[in-house]
Amino acid sequence: MGKRVRVFLSATLRGFVDGYDPHSGLEVPVDEPMEITELCGKVGVPWERVKIAMVDGKKVEGNHLVKGGERVALFPAVGGG
Repeated sequence: MGKRVRVFLSATLRGFVDGYDPHSGLEVPVDEPMEITELCGKVGVPWERVKIAMVDGKKVEGNHLVKGGERVALFPAVGGG
C-alpha cells in the first residue's frame, strides 16, 4: 500500500466533502510529494477557503510539501462579532 495523509477539516470546510466524518477525517493517497494546495484540490476543498493549514500540529503555508504519514488539519476563516 502506498503512502497516505490523514486530513481533518474544520467547520464550514466539512461541507465540501460528502459524508465527511470529523472523527476519522479523510485518508488521502500521496504517490509523490504534494503541496498542501494540491492536497486541498484532491479532496475537493478550494484553497481560497482555507485560512490556516497545519501539518502535524505546526502551521504551514500552501506550498508546504506532504510526503505521506502526516496529519493535516485545515481551518476556514472564522467570523465573529
